[in-house]
Amino acid sequence: MERQQTPGRRSLAQRRRQRAAAGHSDLSHKVKGAQVSGGHVGTLTNNFHAAAQHHHYHGPADTALPQAGRVPSERLEQLERVYVPGPYHAKACEQLLAQRYVVLRGQPGTGRSTAAARMLAEVAGTDVYRLAETTEPERIPDRESRTGGFILPVSPQGRVLTRGALETTASRLLENEQYLVLVVDHNVRLGGVEPVDWEPAPPRDVLARHLESLLGDDDYRAFGTELMQLEATQLFLASPPVPRECPTYARLLAGYRRGTVSEAELEDFDTEADRRRVASALGNPDVSLWDKAFLIALSVLGPAPYPLLIQCGDRLAEGLYAVEQPGTPVGRPVFDPDRMSRLLGLAHAYLAEPAGTRFDGAERPVVRMYDEDDRLHVLGQVWWQHPETRGPLTEWLDSLAYDGEDSPVPLSQVLPAEDALAEGAMLLGLVDFPGASDDLLTVWAMSPNESARRVAATAMNYLAEYDASADDVHDVLADWSSGPEPELCWTAVHAYSTRTDTLGARTPAEALTVIENALQAMPDQAAGTEDEGEAEDEGDEPDLLGECGDALWWIAEVGDATAIRTVTEHLHSLVFGTGEADEESEEGEEGEEGEEGEEGEARWQHLGLTLFLRANHAADADEDTLLGVSLLALLADDRPGVPQRTRDQVRDLWTEALSAPDRADDVRELLHTWLACARTHKPSRHYLAERLLPELTADHDGSERLRLLIQETAAASGRPDDARLLTP
Repeated sequence: MERQQTPGRRSLAQRRRQRAAAGHSDLSHKVKGAQVSGGHVGTLTNNFHAAAQHHHYHGPADTALPQAGRVPSERLEQLERVYVPGPYHAKACEQLLAQRYVVLRGQPGTGRSTAAARMLAEVAGTDVYRLAETTEPERIPDRESRTGGFILPVSPQGRVLTRGALETTASRLLENEQYLVLVVDHNVRLGGVEPVDWEPAPPRDVLARHLESLLGDDDYRAFGTELMQLEATQLFLASPPVPRECPTYARLLAGYRRGTVSEAELEDFDTEADRRRVASALGNPDVSLWDKAFLIALSVLGPAPYPLLIQCGDRLAEGLYAVEQPGTPVGRPVFDPDRMSRLLGLAHAYLAEPAGTRFDGAERPVVRMYDEDDRLHVLGQVWWQHPETRGPLTEWLDSLAYDGEDSPVPLSQVLPAEDALAEGAMLLGLVDFPGASDDLLTVWAMSPNESARRVAATAMNYLAEYDASADDVHDVLADWSSGPEPELCWTAVHAYSTRTDTLGARTPAEALTVIENALQAMPDQAAGTEDEGEAEDEGDEPDLLGECGDALWWIAEVGDATAIRTVTEHLHSLVFGTGEADEESEEGEEGEEGEEGEEGEARWQHLGLTLFLRANHAADADEDTLLGVSLLALLADDRPGVPQRTRDQVRDLWTEALSAPDRADDVRELLHTWLACARTHKPSRHYLAERLLPELTADHDGSERLRLLIQETAAASGRPDDARLLTP
């Protein structure tokens, strides 16, 4: 049956090429997930089970060792042709010959059993047996042949493997001229036993050896290099794969050479191998919830310090155990010397050098997945295939987002953990946007806790980077900004100003819609009309007006000329549109309705002017559309159509700004823009000195404050001659 190419495969391939070129030390790589289509990402959709197509590749029966019984001689002969020794193969063989047994400890899938069979074939011939996991070393059955070897995979649920028991077994092995290789995971308890920590040979070498065996010497010399350099092969090796996946991929490559396998099938195998690896880690009953919680924590927080992941993951594990074993006390692992290596293998991760990530005030080495797309695979399978984890997962995420006393680790101690948490929430949004948005992001967005609101806003910003998610994100943000809750409004606006490549600069029209919705929902008190008692009562509410100004600042700071012009024209309409409305109200409306209309228009005008003061210093002096100057220079002009009330309000607003210590930075930035404009643009320096600046000072005190600020700004800019602007 023809296989269907996984949606988003090309996008995934491009990202992995970049990662392979950058190397694992490039900590600037960010997870982007798979290509999003129709509101979904890759094959992770709102109906995960129906949408995901899993292509499983099964090799011939002789490609794997039997679960128990004699290893076929054909299999041992094949190993002689394709086996590539790992870096500790020789050391393990030396121990095996010296003491009749050796313990190979490593991660599942790294070829330990295959290595054991090859070692035994080297020292004991072809009489090799694989024992059941329940077999105890002291009870290895006798064989008719006195010479032979045994592979014993040790169950992690068994008793402690002690040196004394193995020495007793070794005496019997020596008597019978036999050998024993014990294969153990890192969670098997060892008592006084010195294992060989197994590492496989490089995947490229393993794949090349298997491909050579399948193609034959002549074909491999002719086409082997080309096949190994295929884009799909490079992506497969960059994962990097576990050794047991290399023989299967080698068969696919051989089929591709013969024309029976397409390149799309090669790429599909890569993704399916990733998913199988994750499914194996999450579904393995021998892996504790402590370890699985670490894997989930790494998937949410991304590259993060090991102690942070342990503390956060253990808190998640407590919630998972409460679901799996309610009411049963569960001990937390303490002084487990093998835990780090075990967890790194489970997560297909490595320990990298610190790069800007701090924990408890100091930089720490970070845990990083080899294949960062595994984060999406983990969260997708946890969310859809193990729905019983959703409750503990969302509660745990809440504890992190709120950054309070109940948080396992206050995120204020970890940088940049807040962004990392937002990225994890973004991945859940890609897995299930409606579900994650309703269960997490909306709850955080309406929280009185500002850290939770910031995480929600940043997550929405990340989600909007995907074209297929952008429309959904804008719709949700518009909905948040339309309600009466000031926290929701604040979060919606903050999403447009939360990053240096701000979403608002990319979509100024949508940003202005959200900002205007928020201003419409803003109570009159925020516009400056409240009495003192009301101001005290509302003092704990988010500074919505300031957030709107910040969003506009970012649009003008990082947006292009079109974005700046869009914002300028919109704010002009708020300020100057009231003049025409006044005339209409005077002609067509009388009495109370007219007065209410004037009050509403005055409020919008004041809001527009305030936003200009908050946002005007963002404009680039090299642009023709200078946000602050474009309004205030116009106010200083004598042209008709600018109502006197607007001029009066500008003076009042400017006087208020000059008088308020907390607005000094805004004023200095505004003056910096004006001075830059005076040097490079019309209106001229004399125009600013004679017309604009006096327009903004209502009294002698205001003039003096303005003069002082200009002098400070001129000195800070390195152009002290700018201070002469006030001199006619």
